[in-house]
Amino acid sequence: MDNHITRESWLMAGVERITPIFAARGHVVPQVRVSIGWPASGQRSSHIGECWPTSRSDDGVNQIFIVPSLSDAVQVLDVLTHELVHAVDDCKHGHGKEFKAIALSVGLEGPRMRSASAGQLLRGRLTAIAAALGPFPH
Repeated sequence: MDNHITRESWLMAGVERITPIFAARGHVVPQVRVSIGWPASGQRSSHIGECWPTSRSDDGVNQIFIVPSLSDAVQVLDVLTHELVHAVDDCKHGHGKEFKAIALSVGLEGPRMRSASAGQLLRGRLTAIAAALGPFPH
């Protein structure tokens, strides 16, 4: 079990452990930065994660934010996986067919891609990752 003092450290370790899931399906997860924060639409928004494209950051790295109201480690990794799909696409296609193809290939599912979340197989993998990462320092 890993020992993380900060949420960002835990989240970046989560990215490292989720990346092979993408790689196994032929997708390259780019360098990302992951933080806890409210979406651009504000605290009252229903959005629980957000990915910003490389064009919106001075260093050309995708920025991912997960809302501070989430505390369940598996749910946090689920949202992180969804946002990593956006990073793979550099946020170019929203929740369109390109997003859907990547999302389904890594194990996200749902009637609407806007709220796509881990299917049973991916949820099992994320549960194992959460256990390996240790408690979410929230």
